[in-house]
Amino acid sequence: MRKQIAVSGWAVLVGAGLVGADQLINDDLVVGSSLAIGTDAVNGENFGFDTVRLKENNLRIHFQDTSTSGSFPTRDWRIIINDSGNGGANYFAIEDSDAGRQVFRVEANAPSSSLYVEDSGQIGLGTDNPAEDLHIAAGDTPTIRLDQDGSAGWSRYLWDVAGNEANFFIRDVTGGGALPFRVFPGGTENNLVLRDGKVGVGLLSPNAMLHVEATNNAVGLIIGPSGTIASNTLHVAGSAYIGGTLTIASSRALKENIDPISTDEAMAAFAQLEPVYYNYIGDDETQLGFIAEDVPEIVASNGRNGLSPMDFSALLTRVVQEQGRREAELTAQVEAQSALIESLSTRLELLEQQNRGE
Repeated sequence: MRKQIAVSGWAVLVGAGLVGADQLINDDLVVGSSLAIGTDAVNGENFGFDTVRLKENNLRIHFQDTSTSGSFPTRDWRIIINDSGNGGANYFAIEDSDAGRQVFRVEANAPSSSLYVEDSGQIGLGTDNPAEDLHIAAGDTPTIRLDQDGSAGWSRYLWDVAGNEANFFIRDVTGGGALPFRVFPGGTENNLVLRDGKVGVGLLSPNAMLHVEATNNAVGLIIGPSGTIASNTLHVAGSAYIGGTLTIASSRALKENIDPISTDEAMAAFAQLEPVYYNYIGDDETQLGFIAEDVPEIVASNGRNGLSPMDFSALLTRVVQEQGRREAELTAQVEAQSALIESLSTRLELLEQQNRGE
């Protein structure tokens, strides 16, 4: 039988009885032992260590704020235990009754320490001994999921932030599960530093937009594909200083359609080159070089917005080789002519001696 208890005072404790009418108690109610409430509470209830027991097939506690004046808060709240329908879920929930939303919910069979707040204020998820402000523990790859769920009009997108014995990573869940960012165990200090808009690799205070520092002779920077296609680009919008050797990949294994440059082609292109003085926009330093749009096709780049020093080296090598060949020919001709002149001089001297009767 349904019971309604309305009281004003300090304590509210009501037991179910077998009376037919509601009971109104206009004074404090103090129960000196345990209290059972609900249609299934029985006489002689075995409370164990329970002080208050709610016992029936639909369990709810409703907090109804009746404030009506001024700006006093009026929100109503409800504690809900399990769904009321057949086949429903088993859970403990706190409901914002005015909004009809469950703002906190714990489902049945959740593991121990699913949510643990330590006296220091540190929060543990999966642990009863949180070591930091938020400590997430799991047997395999503790993970945080970031879910833009589409409720604000933006398309749904999911990211995971996770870590395990193999690596710490960010996963692009919606983008096919790719791992665009990974950190492996055992890294050295200051492996990657982002500071003041600069990127440092191997140092705490980068002095350039990208500053790579190593304490040994390890390779500082590699830009290249995973296969054998040497077609990547390093674009430096400004001056570049190399305090060492610049080596350009030139292995036969990286190339195809290899054909020699003809002498005529090289000489014709060389004749078309027009060296100029210039300075880059925003930089007053005078430079010496060529204009990409004006060079002959043999050394022009795609888009004609840059030049390759290797192209000019190859072109000038063929020109110099041709000049060397021509110089050798001229030297041979001069030597032959010198020998001929010497021979003719000798013969002329003999003839002159004969004419003098010597």
